[in-house]
Amino acid sequence: MPESLFSGLDDLRHIQLEDNSLASLPEDLFSELTKLRYIRLDNNNLSNLPSNLFSGLTSLREIYLYRNNLSNLPKYLFSGLTNLQSVHLYNNRNLYCRPALPSGASFVIDLLNQPDTVTANLPVCQTILLNRTTLSVDEGSSNTWTVKLSSQPSGGNVTLTISPDTANVVVLPASLTFSSTNWSSGQTVTVSAKEDDNEINEEVIITHTASGADYHSTSDSVVITLMDNDRRSIEIGPSNTASVEEVSSATWTVQLFSPSPREILQWIWS
Repeated sequence: MPESLFSGLDDLRHIQLEDNSLASLPEDLFSELTKLRYIRLDNNNLSNLPSNLFSGLTSLREIYLYRNNLSNLPKYLFSGLTNLQSVHLYNNRNLYCRPALPSGASFVIDLLNQPDTVTANLPVCQTILLNRTTLSVDEGSSNTWTVKLSSQPSGGNVTLTISPDTANVVVLPASLTFSSTNWSSGQTVTVSAKEDDNEINEEVIITHTASGADYHSTSDSVVITLMDNDRRSIEIGPSNTASVEEVSSATWTVQLFSPSPREILQWIWS
């Protein structure tokens, strides 16, 4: 589903996307719809939701999410929704925690808005806090961000496994451990970008997945843009000069040439 699907429809009040086999949603899908009051996303295949999916939708009153495959949701998914009245989360059979609700809102079941005591009695979902969710790294260079937990873990330590979706970067450390004493202290993660032979900027997603205590499979990601440092030059051959007699002709070849970092260093020191 394109992120710009509802672009320019800022007067939209109701959205019905139920029964569409949706498996994921772009984070900014509803970002322009500040007058939206009613969203139906029920009867799809959603397993998770972006933490900012409903951010800024202060007119929103009802959200239908029942009969999906949701298991773990961001703790602050509904934060700032001051007019929210009801959330339908029932029949998500793998749901083991719930988001926090704004004051005055409740979890309800069926269209008659009966109280959903099953969801309401689930523990509140926990959250991984990243000080940066997007950053750029030049090839051959590195950059950093920090990670901490949203609340003190209950029932042991929490291990975060940090996994890039490509071998073009190195991430250190590959895991972090948080305890009941250091959970609120940011720990630094460093990503280093490898050199390659193409001239394309690339996007890398680095996922942080929690295990242990009450954080279960909570996850969040940093999106890295790898900035390519290769630049094309022109090579003319066999030489840079040619002689042409009158009523005659001469030829030469022209090609694009991309020197490797090692060749560049050799030129500098020669």
